[in-house]
Amino acid sequence: MASAYQEQCCSICELQHITNKAEEWCPECDEYLCSTCKTHHKLQKATRSHNTVGVSDLKELPSFVSAIKLECDVHQENYEYFCPKHEIPICVVCAEEHTNCGQFTILRKLEGTKTSSGVVKLEKNIRDIQQNLEIFLQNRRLNLSNLKDQQASCRKKVKETRLKINRHLDKLEKTVINKLDNSYIKHKSEIEQIVNNLSAHKMKIDAIKNNIDNIKDHASEIQIFLSIQDIQKEIKEEGTQIVTIGQNELQDIELLFIPTLSCKSGIILESFGELKTNINPADINFHIDQISITKKLGFTLPTILGEAKVEYCCTTDEGLFLLTDGGEKSRIIVLESDGALVCEIPLQHIPHDVIYFNKTLYVSSFSSKTLTSIDFESTEVKQIIKTGHNCDALALAGDKILLHLHNVEYKIYDQNLVEVGKIPIRMEFAPSLSYCDEKIYFAQWKDNTVYCHNMAGIMIWKFQNEDLRAPSGIAIDNYGNVFVSGAFSKNITVISPNGEHSRNILHLADVLDYPTAIHYNNSLMQLIVSSNTSNHILVYYAS
Repeated sequence: MASAYQEQCCSICELQHITNKAEEWCPECDEYLCSTCKTHHKLQKATRSHNTVGVSDLKELPSFVSAIKLECDVHQENYEYFCPKHEIPICVVCAEEHTNCGQFTILRKLEGTKTSSGVVKLEKNIRDIQQNLEIFLQNRRLNLSNLKDQQASCRKKVKETRLKINRHLDKLEKTVINKLDNSYIKHKSEIEQIVNNLSAHKMKIDAIKNNIDNIKDHASEIQIFLSIQDIQKEIKEEGTQIVTIGQNELQDIELLFIPTLSCKSGIILESFGELKTNINPADINFHIDQISITKKLGFTLPTILGEAKVEYCCTTDEGLFLLTDGGEKSRIIVLESDGALVCEIPLQHIPHDVIYFNKTLYVSSFSSKTLTSIDFESTEVKQIIKTGHNCDALALAGDKILLHLHNVEYKIYDQNLVEVGKIPIRMEFAPSLSYCDEKIYFAQWKDNTVYCHNMAGIMIWKFQNEDLRAPSGIAIDNYGNVFVSGAFSKNITVISPNGEHSRNILHLADVLDYPTAIHYNNSLMQLIVSSNTSNHILVYYAS
């Protein structure tokens, strides 16, 4: 498509050295048409099914959509397919170089792109981000208002304290007032900067939403399909940035003035009082009621595997499923995302939990008290360490490995299984573990309790609910929402990041007994559920 829309000429007339103003554009022919040529275009058998777009309507399209080329730069052939592996359109000649890339999407047969699951999902993600941005902005504005009131309250306390002591404390009074005002200005500026940042993100998301609407109204099927690829990447990046803001920059800032004990009793001191700033996580509910969950598929393990006891599970970067089999055969079962068997990785010890990082598997064993690292590509054991204690839950914390030593503590290892730290939490019956934003989450199934602690071992919150019994598996999504499987209640519950709200999102009594393992793939937004009493695996979309 041409890059500019001002005074386009009819492409067919130009070939005849005639200049006529174009009225419509055919995206399939990639040609502009005048009033006469568009009539012939609609009557000809080869082109009568083509949907044209008015030239004036083209101006409504975003520039990156109008810049989409429909012809291969290398072979000068029209794009016919979309390669799923490389995420690019290709012509028939290019297709010969992509024979191992999987099944192509035929661009000429695209229909219903405006209402496709990809567009619907993209629009939902935009709405979610818009809503979270509005929540964040309201929270910051409220904190800004409260901060002003707290400043006034602190100033009043300072004055009240000042009246109880002698005039020669004027200098100290001025000092503490300056500290208070400077602190207020500093934090006010910080909050305003966050508000400006959030507002910028909101404007960007609103613009993307408008682009989506315009694309749906005016773009061709191919344009919609191809432009969505870029928009999805942009929305994913925006979503990641918003999550980062929500997790790192939304602390509630509170100003307090605390007079010293001596000032309260009227004794003159060198200090007029203490100015304290409390920074706490913002009380924001990410609207867990709006989390949608739909079943993608359910499958039974291939019969060639025989009997299996699936303890816990995770996924690779490529989306392969990794299941620990703690039954008669000590192994890791590797499956495609549709349940097809890839391979089995035999183990020396009965496995409990498994995590995947940097092409390496880390496997804990309760009975042998070991932690093992395995090269995923060669399936060769890299290292085995004996901990001296029963090992169960594993989690990935950045590039570090978290391991629970049953009823002892949590230990932190690097990728070479060298101990680099520990978390002093003594816990029984907590077979699963998850990590997010310098916090660890685990479920104590015997007491029906879910815990959140910081990396120093200090409890942030704990959660109990009669609808969640024997919590066993635990997983965290991009927004800090906590998914927990209830083995005895036979359900999946989601808990808000602050531990104050919850919702049952899946009732599994009819499809899976005793759900014990759960894993959330953040990049694919997939929730995987399994049980150590069944060979059935369930996969859901959760967003």
